[in-house]
Amino acid sequence: RGLDINYHATQLAACNLTLGAPTVDYQAIHVHTMRHGPQPDDTAALGSLELLPSAIRGEQINLLDHEKQTVEPTATVAKKAPDVRNVDVVLMNPPFTENTKSSAKYGRRGQLAMRAREDEIHAAMHREDPAAADAITRKTLRTFFTPLADCLLNSDQGVLAQVIPFAACVASTGENERRFLADRFEVSMVVTSHAKQLNFSGNTAIHECLLVCRRRTERERAKTLFVALSRMPSNAEEAVEVADAIAAGQLPPKWGGSFHWPLDRVEAGDWSACQWLDGTLAEAAHAISGLPTMRPLGELAHVGPAHVRSDVRNPIDDLSSGPYRVLWTHKTAERRTMSTTHEHSVAAKAGRARQAAMAWQRASWLLLANKLRTNLSHVSAVFLDDRSVGSAWTPVTPHGQPSLSTQHAWVCMV
Repeated sequence: RGLDINYHATQLAACNLTLGAPTVDYQAIHVHTMRHGPQPDDTAALGSLELLPSAIRGEQINLLDHEKQTVEPTATVAKKAPDVRNVDVVLMNPPFTENTKSSAKYGRRGQLAMRAREDEIHAAMHREDPAAADAITRKTLRTFFTPLADCLLNSDQGVLAQVIPFAACVASTGENERRFLADRFEVSMVVTSHAKQLNFSGNTAIHECLLVCRRRTERERAKTLFVALSRMPSNAEEAVEVADAIAAGQLPPKWGGSFHWPLDRVEAGDWSACQWLDGTLAEAAHAISGLPTMRPLGELAHVGPAHVRSDVRNPIDDLSSGPYRVLWTHKTAERRTMSTTHEHSVAAKAGRARQAAMAWQRASWLLLANKLRTNLSHVSAVFLDDRSVGSAWTPVTPHGQPSLSTQHAWVCMV
């Protein structure tokens, strides 16, 4: 069974599934188009997530109740589908779009209706399964799909394979979701690309990981295998070769490497191993982070905002003419020393003065790169002679009033 909010996508999937098997009943393959967006009755629908309220209560789900009936019945709607719970495998590539941008095509009123529906579903989850609700980060709809997979999967031997953003494995905001997955599944494998191509999905530049989880069993739980690809397969034959090597636990050096991460770290939400191509470095970084002299940066300084949205700035070529001087991008060829200068001045765009002022309040002379390629970048932090913000930089403002020499030391430290 397949679910999507795009009618054309479901039709293409149905065609592809039947091309090589002309005797297959085209109307019985159970590829479904889910309702999404504002509805005629002034409600809103969230696509596949409409299954969550029933699924989390353990109720039977008839997919046809959730179909979008805007066209004549076709392969996606012609026959009554069986209950979709208790399936053996769930494959997911959920949307990563932030809530501030999602559903924009429906206008402001439509966005508010969609957000209200999210609130309803989230509240229902809190009543039935607080741990599942806590796994959700309200910044994006993607995290709703993790509890949905848990509800739909076979409780004894279900397997979840999911494309997730790299940030979900390392960001503090994703810790509850990681703990939730490790509690209800064996996190079998996390595959990360460290090659030039960082994504597994099409039409995106977001750094992604492939996550494979299996239901917990009575047998001894295994460590998690972290696979680090130094290059991506370029055709179907190479993809099969890599998949077979990963399954056998013997990834050849030409493809990268793999190593295991202890169970207690995975259960605690520490999936930081995905950041490293070499398992030795992953272990060394973990050991260093555990030293008693190491303290989280957030305890010593105010960190943020993570980035400033482009719609608040209007670049001005003359550095002296704009109200704000900024270091906006991380240009690898230019950022070669920890001491640097501003790129240009900016003024707030029309209607964005308040947002620009709020961002500028957090400006700092010390900037930490938040969008960089570790195999190409020369510096991860820079020092400027005046406070600044940017899109590819995060301001770091130490507590107190550190001296100039201390400020320089901070740049080296971060």
